[in-house]
Amino acid sequence: MRASIHASMDLVQKTRLAIQLKTSWLTKCAGLLGIGAKRPKLWPLWGCWLVILALSLSCKVYSWSYSGHAVILGSALSQLDPTARKEAFTQIEYLYNRASGNSRFLPKSCLSQKSLCFFASWPDRERDKTLGELYRMVGAEVPAVLKGLTSSEIASWHFTNQVFNLNDRKFSAACELRDRGQLYDVLPQLESALIRELSIAQRAVTLALWTHLLADAHQPLHNLTGSLEGCAHDFGGNGLCVVKRRNKCERSLHQLWDSGAGLFDKPDMISPLGVADARSPTAVDYRVIQNESLALASEVYAPNLELSSNAYITTVRRLSRIRAQQAAQRIALLLKELTGNKT
Repeated sequence: MRASIHASMDLVQKTRLAIQLKTSWLTKCAGLLGIGAKRPKLWPLWGCWLVILALSLSCKVYSWSYSGHAVILGSALSQLDPTARKEAFTQIEYLYNRASGNSRFLPKSCLSQKSLCFFASWPDRERDKTLGELYRMVGAEVPAVLKGLTSSEIASWHFTNQVFNLNDRKFSAACELRDRGQLYDVLPQLESALIRELSIAQRAVTLALWTHLLADAHQPLHNLTGSLEGCAHDFGGNGLCVVKRRNKCERSLHQLWDSGAGLFDKPDMISPLGVADARSPTAVDYRVIQNESLALASEVYAPNLELSSNAYITTVRRLSRIRAQQAAQRIALLLKELTGNKT
């Protein structure tokens, strides 16, 4: 009987913890709901709908997909020589062995390469944690060059949004979002840490963050968000439904782009995408990466947008392939530099 009581108490505690974890995003997303604008009278028109939208969305909208991030990282590793690839996999296996816990969250496409898929998507899974907490998960201290970010939660590191007005077909300089995101603020700092002397634990965490966030920067909807009226926006495509069933949205515009419209949907394997064409990047320039993503606004938010049309799906796949290839090549460029492999 005593054992049964203890088991029941343990179940209650676990249930409470689960509820806390499932609802913690409510407070973490609150900052996203406030929007400063030059024309505040427009806010009531969209305000209630956006609050409902934000509460109905989990706010844990993952960039690319689990398999998408793995495809990008795998494509980058395929461009390295055996020595550099082995060194990268040392970091991948280290993080997987110390931080994976139960990896059942991985989709079928990841089951043949669990450690790669885990490493590539880990910053999404742990996006509610602070930087300090991430390093402590593997028993490491935050690298000295990143100490100023120790208490920073990484959720806002995955994007930097600019508002694209769907009527005027241009970006609105008047709109200032409360949480624009810090993607392009943290990427150079993470790169700066990687070129310094780090322990294997520090390097594994730092490399996971940098490779993941660099891939995020190539997803257009981590750089822009659409607006029909004033500065009220669709949260990077999360408010536009592509597939609806039983009055519920099964796939948003953001999720469509995360999946590359099926580009990354391989049933049992992670396959490299290959090398991009003559537009292949020759350096990691964050300003260039951001401008490339912003330049796709008119295609992401095409006029008279029919989200489920074959023409639009083809566009998403084509652009997602190009962006994923460019991300992989830029990741490979830095990995080659870190190992002294310039080929």
